[in-house]
Amino acid sequence: MNRQLTQDEISQLAPPAVMTRYDKLMRFAEIVRKAHVTFFIFSNIEKKNDEIWRTTYHPCSAFHVALQDEVLRDAGLRADLPAGNISIYGAAQFFELSRTDMHAFSCDCSGQISNVQMADRIEAIANKGKGPIARIVNGITRYF
Repeated sequence: MNRQLTQDEISQLAPPAVMTRYDKLMRFAEIVRKAHVTFFIFSNIEKKNDEIWRTTYHPCSAFHVALQDEVLRDAGLRADLPAGNISIYGAAQFFELSRTDMHAFSCDCSGQISNVQMADRIEAIANKGKGPIARIVNGITRYF
């Protein structure tokens, strides 16, 4: 006998929302900018080996807060460690961040950075390689 699916069952059948790298990073920057917590910053993140990347996380990291976002979860962001945690490796894979990118937005070389500074750095990474016209258009369309 056939039965009608619940809304929850239907949502599980839907494919993940398609977000470009730019879209994911801009959403991430927005989350960081609006957060009311001071984020943990990983020290020398770019120098750690892959095994450490796969096991390192912090419950007060920007990645952990991003994991709570429904839009990013719908796009495929998932916990890759026990107890619902996300490693720096899992986050880097989802956001398509290189080691240089990770250092650029989460660098503690000069001490603690504010959420606004971190969000600005994430946006700069998202815009990296885009010409000035693209940056202007992307900046304008964010407000509409």
